[in-house]
Amino acid sequence: MKILFGAINTQRLHLWCGLFAAIWLSVLGITGFILDHRDNWRWMWQSGLNQSFLPKDIVDKSRNSSIRLYQKSPHSEKHELSGGMTGLWWRTDISHEWQASKFVNSKDKPLVYQILFNEMIAGHVWLASDNGVWYSKDNGQHFRKLALSNQSITAIDQSNKNVLYIVDDRSQVYKLDTITAAKTEIQLRPLAKHNLPESISLSRFVRDLHYGRGVNTVSGSLLWNDIAGLAMVILPITGFLFYWLPKRWRHRKSIGDSISHSYKQHTMRWLFRLHGPSMGLITFIPVVYISLTGIFLGHNTLREWMKPIQVTHGFQTPVYDINEWQGHIYGIVVRNNGDIVSLGTRLGVFSTNDEGETWVREGLWRDKAVFAWTVRKIKDNLIVGGMGSPNFIYKGSSNNWSKINSRVHMPTDVTMYKRDILLKNNNGLWRINQNEKKYRENIELPFLNYIPWYYVVDGLHSGVLIHAQWKWINDLIAVLAIVLVFTGLMRWWKTRWI
Repeated sequence: MKILFGAINTQRLHLWCGLFAAIWLSVLGITGFILDHRDNWRWMWQSGLNQSFLPKDIVDKSRNSSIRLYQKSPHSEKHELSGGMTGLWWRTDISHEWQASKFVNSKDKPLVYQILFNEMIAGHVWLASDNGVWYSKDNGQHFRKLALSNQSITAIDQSNKNVLYIVDDRSQVYKLDTITAAKTEIQLRPLAKHNLPESISLSRFVRDLHYGRGVNTVSGSLLWNDIAGLAMVILPITGFLFYWLPKRWRHRKSIGDSISHSYKQHTMRWLFRLHGPSMGLITFIPVVYISLTGIFLGHNTLREWMKPIQVTHGFQTPVYDINEWQGHIYGIVVRNNGDIVSLGTRLGVFSTNDEGETWVREGLWRDKAVFAWTVRKIKDNLIVGGMGSPNFIYKGSSNNWSKINSRVHMPTDVTMYKRDILLKNNNGLWRINQNEKKYRENIELPFLNYIPWYYVVDGLHSGVLIHAQWKWINDLIAVLAIVLVFTGLMRWWKTRWI
């Protein structure tokens, strides 16, 4: 330690770095904690601020991406549904105004994760939401609860007229009878080693680490991030009090208002124990990797530099072994009346024809991983929307996967439009015809009269809420956070417990 820092006074370095970084480090900690749970908190999407209070970058981002879902009825393209976690709207003609869907016998709107039109019965629609499965018999004008109240159903597909396959909280697959609302759990066995892709991109690995899904298990990774986020708030507070209280007590003593020695000793002892031996040691590693990955993700140049670099399986963390499915399932499609079930994950699409006993990885992108975060079935075709990778289509007529050459970045939904594919992403709606030519479709989507809190908190975390170039301040605070954990470790090594 002495060789590393030479004659530097680590106590003073720790003190001044902490005083300088304290406020913004706390902001990064609490906003990061909130953003890691964005998909589960309704208030982040269904309430917000007036756009007049916010910079143009945040307003534009919200306008482009608040509406994540867009579906046309397979029975009549005039019937449309659109929305997402901010709500749901319907219309019966492109020239009509969007109308809010009604959720019968419910005071609240659910967070809608997927819209599924019934391919066999016109007018029938299902929703996957944070409050179970809903159904409509009038093309989405009114929805009623079908089953699974208070369960987060994140993906859904239709097997036959009366059976749905659903994913509970990205973790478990059930068959749901739409007549009796009875569910049957499908036991999913872990993936075999030979099913796993040989590598993932460094960009994907860095993002997963930063967003709380890249360490041991998905839930365990998120827990580490949560603890580190809270530590970024607790450590500056306890550190400041450890520095400021003695000064305060000396001042009070100088004016004749003294405090008992035992009280001061007890207070300082517990501030030290909470600051160093507990939160400081526990969060040493996650604070370092969250800070480093935050620097890399804050700059386009570094993000592009990471994309072609591959991390082979031997250098990956245990979460990529998928020893359990918890938190890994982003989409589901069912073929041949349930004979084949395919799951979209961060490592690609995996299919089973024996209800989860054995798995085959679909050959999307050779041996590279594909984050299949949007998976949809359109007639005999499967569409995979990749995050940080190309999009792919499986054509049932040719029994073959191929890359969609027209690039649409991170599609959040897929539907059919005039015999072509229509993809929704954060930049609008994109139509890809049978010759794979891409066109922007100027279809008006529902308009929110507020900016959801998610985009406000995200703007505060990135600093865009304050200034477009605030990322450099974030970089400085990240470097100071790393200095603080190392100098804090050195100080703890000298005084381990009081």
